[in-house]
Amino acid sequence: MPRNRTAYNITRDSAGGADAAAAAAAALAAAHEAFKEYDPVFAQAALKHAQQLYALATLLPARSYCQQVVDCFEGIKTGGYKWKAYPSTSVYDDLSLAAAWLFAATGVRSYASDSQFFFTQHLARETPNNPTSYISNYENSAHIAALLLDQQLGFPPAQRHMLDFFKGWMTGLSTAKTPVLFVTPKGLHYLAGHPAAGDEPLPNAAHAAMLALLYAHSPRAQARGLTPFVVQNMECFALQQVNYVLGGQRGKARSFVVGLGSSPPTKPQHRQASCASGVLKCTVANSLATEGPNPNVLKGAIVAGPDSSDGFADDRSSEQSRVSVAYNVPFMGTVAGLLQHAVSPANCQKEHGLFQDIFLAATPGT
Repeated sequence: MPRNRTAYNITRDSAGGADAAAAAAAALAAAHEAFKEYDPVFAQAALKHAQQLYALATLLPARSYCQQVVDCFEGIKTGGYKWKAYPSTSVYDDLSLAAAWLFAATGVRSYASDSQFFFTQHLARETPNNPTSYISNYENSAHIAALLLDQQLGFPPAQRHMLDFFKGWMTGLSTAKTPVLFVTPKGLHYLAGHPAAGDEPLPNAAHAAMLALLYAHSPRAQARGLTPFVVQNMECFALQQVNYVLGGQRGKARSFVVGLGSSPPTKPQHRQASCASGVLKCTVANSLATEGPNPNVLKGAIVAGPDSSDGFADDRSSEQSRVSVAYNVPFMGTVAGLLQHAVSPANCQKEHGLFQDIFLAATPGT
């Protein structure tokens, strides 16, 4: 659908935007690690630009691009906020992640020191035991930074952060015994207590599942004596969340993957998919605002997900039907990890067969 999109730029004179520059630096440094063996020329170019962007990020004021470079905030919606652009409320998580990836790519110790400093600064600005601090996504990259810091440097604050993260997701309680989430009637681990916690329940769970697999099979965690039972619990937690997304819930099940499984979503909120082939000019009126199923199946897309009672509105006007690359990435990462480590449903269900509906009491550090 043709549509004008405003482009913004960040310079050393900008009033904010350190988070955007750092996030781009982190992505490029990670790309270096992924491609260095297969395309060293591209990998080196990615690393060079990552270092340049990180240098810019550290020169800028520690303020987000939101309201400084981009007018992100649009107004109030029922139960929370409405955004015109992807929100960002912290810069230190992005700076920490960028420095951690740059340390992984270069081995330069100053990046390690920077990552530790920025991570500590980020924690000082989090609300302890707030459910939103258990969300790992484009808005909060502290958990990925913590995983890298823990595995590369054994940084104690990062280790404690990850242990509390997994305890919250796997048992429903924070280290301080504060409720973090609950299990829905059909088995989804669902964050509670804050309007933003229920906006994207499936990507939230997929992120936690992917991080659980990465931690469970990391060399440093294994060296600490992570028991096979805890490793299995973390694998099974990841499996049960993927099982839910694919439609393996208890009772009357439905898939949350477009074009796959039982009763999948037919009206994901996507401009091109909702515009019929052959239409000369797609508009909101003849695409997003129509009532029937999307004429083009956006096969494989993950929707934002159900409410806290497993209810789902298959409607393009519903926020539950939003789709995003940011939703698919953690899901694909989790599925890849489950395949790599040959995680089997038989190992998880044991004798009771209802494993997907229970909390997992044995977590790292317990």
